[in-house]
Amino acid sequence: MKTPFAFVALLFFTVSALGAQSTLFDQLAVAKTEFVITFDGFPLDVSAQGITLRAVKERESHDLLKDAQQINDFAYRAYHLELAFTRKYKVREQFAVVEFYEGNDLIHRISIQSPSRKLSTTNGRPYDTNFVAISLEGVPLVMLDSVTRINFRGSK
Repeated sequence: MKTPFAFVALLFFTVSALGAQSTLFDQLAVAKTEFVITFDGFPLDVSAQGITLRAVKERESHDLLKDAQQINDFAYRAYHLELAFTRKYKVREQFAVVEFYEGNDLIHRISIQSPSRKLSTTNGRPYDTNFVAISLEGVPLVMLDSVTRINFRGSK
């Protein structure tokens, strides 16, 4: 009788321990991804990547008259590709374009210098982990099933 109880208790503690080891990113990610990530064609050492669903807040203001202004705040949810990576050198250029490849074929490109495109990144920390989150607004999500590599291109 004691053997089945001990087995059930051991199984419970094992499952609890495995659940406690998952990261916050693992718990909140909508989808795990396994893209090859490059910067100007050179591979980045990616430690974590996935797609999350995040809240986005934007503000638009319009001048109505000489002394009057209309301000509109709105919020929505958008999918974001999030990455954690290390790099051996500091990139002096800013990210300008994200390119999506299927094999060697470029299948989609988005500019990330547009004010409507949200890009969050750490400020060039060579030799440390860097974090990037980029809005996938306007990117066909079904296309991502075909994507094998994502290239970040710098502005030159």
